[in-house]
Amino acid sequence: MLNWTFAYKFYEGLIDAGITKQQFEDLGYARYPETVEGEASRPPIGGIDIGVGAYSDSPDDAMEAAQCITSKKAQVELALSNGLMPSTNSAYDEVAASGDFPEDLIELYRTSVDEGGPRPKSAFYSLISSAIQARWHSPESVDPNSTPKESADYLQDVLEGKALL
Repeated sequence: MLNWTFAYKFYEGLIDAGITKQQFEDLGYARYPETVEGEASRPPIGGIDIGVGAYSDSPDDAMEAAQCITSKKAQVELALSNGLMPSTNSAYDEVAASGDFPEDLIELYRTSVDEGGPRPKSAFYSLISSAIQARWHSPESVDPNSTPKESADYLQDVLEGKALL
């Protein structure tokens, strides 16, 4: 799974209700892989886009809600309760201090945010993501000689309405 910070907390909640403590302790994590040989990876930064519409009937209330959702307190609570990691370093400091997550995992998340890059901005992002996943998953099925071209062709066909996901 890529960029799914909630996975750790999810599996922790399954101990004795679906997995053993030993299986949970076997859960691994690593930085997003390098995609250009010799260049550090730029983990994709996920999340939600929050904004206040120019034509909102209640722009003050909307701004207050946006500030509440993005507050340090809300980010920390969401990380500790559901494993959805913060986007600010000060919130990471509090999550790390809680002891609820391994220190190296918290540093991996923090570094990924600090060194990451945005997901492509596109109204068709979900189509793009699904088309890529359809050709690159499972990893055992990837052929370096054919998968990149097949993936690009398939993506183009999906975006042009010539292929279905």
